[in-house]
Amino acid sequence: MKILRIVMSLPKTIYFNFKYFPFSQAIHLPVYIDYSTKLKLNKKSKVKLNEKKLFTVRLGYGNGSFELGRKNKSFLCLKENSILELNKSINIDRGFRIIANGGGSIKFSNNIYCNANLICAASKTIEIGDHSLVGWNVMMTDADGHKINYADGHNNINDDIIHIGTHCWIASNVTILKGTFLENDCVVSCSSLVSKKFENHQLIGGIPAKSIKSIAGWEE
Repeated sequence: MKILRIVMSLPKTIYFNFKYFPFSQAIHLPVYIDYSTKLKLNKKSKVKLNEKKLFTVRLGYGNGSFELGRKNKSFLCLKENSILELNKSINIDRGFRIIANGGGSIKFSNNIYCNANLICAASKTIEIGDHSLVGWNVMMTDADGHKINYADGHNNINDDIIHIGTHCWIASNVTILKGTFLENDCVVSCSSLVSKKFENHQLIGGIPAKSIKSIAGWEE
């Protein structure tokens, strides 16, 4: 079944690689795009990747824990002047929604695994550090979508960057909003809502999320 799935995915995989990379790199097919993925790619968007290894980036390849993504289609949308930056050993399971709005950028560093049904929507910047793990049904969005005009004449800041540091674990059903800055070796517990800065080696949880206790680290 895996071989059949790869064969079915070759047309979109070939299209994506040759659209964004020079021939000498694209011929190695470093990015796998699953056949279930809907692509909406603006001609002025950019994808950055220095690797040439076959399928070093796999988008939609796995079904996620408990087969949560098996029946879900994925969506990759890169709008005008957006940037998707990729590195080696990235696996994002099926059911993802990755959307980079005009001028927005999304960066996945090295050795990242994202479980099924990830939502990652950037109007400014979202970056995920090396060796990070993201659970199922996680949403990251760096913008409110709409501005709020207050009675005193001010309005809200509509977007702000999201930074996930090195070796962070984001558990399932977590929502990460604009202004989130996690330093290294942080763990975010299930169903938390995160929207502020946290220092290294913290167990974080709650709505809104707060630091529960300092930790020495976590193991995969």
